[in-house]
Amino acid sequence: MKKRALIRILLVLTLFTLRALAGTTPPEQGGPSSAKPSTATRGFHPDAPYTTAQAFSKAIGKPAVMLDSPNVSLLAPKAREQAAAIVMPYLVRAYDELYKIVGVHTKYQILV
Repeated sequence: MKKRALIRILLVLTLFTLRALAGTTPPEQGGPSSAKPSTATRGFHPDAPYTTAQAFSKAIGKPAVMLDSPNVSLLAPKAREQAAAIVMPYLVRAYDELYKIVGVHTKYQILV
């Protein structure tokens, strides 16, 4: 039960964060149909301290993995890869919902 509550809290916080980070470009004509990857290549925010599994691994002193989707990436310790794989679809769905709400992609790819 506690796990579900934590996941819900994480999803709500993620949704608010994604909404706050959304670009200010007006929605495309006709409205969004789904959160398809942006046609322009979006990188991570320039201030992101770790943008690769290698950099994250060096920072935590343990092997790390990076799970990717077109709009969301997740860095995690290798030991937590299975848990990260469980959380990743929820983050992707949260981004998809954000895209449906605001109609534009975030300025930068989301990195968790």
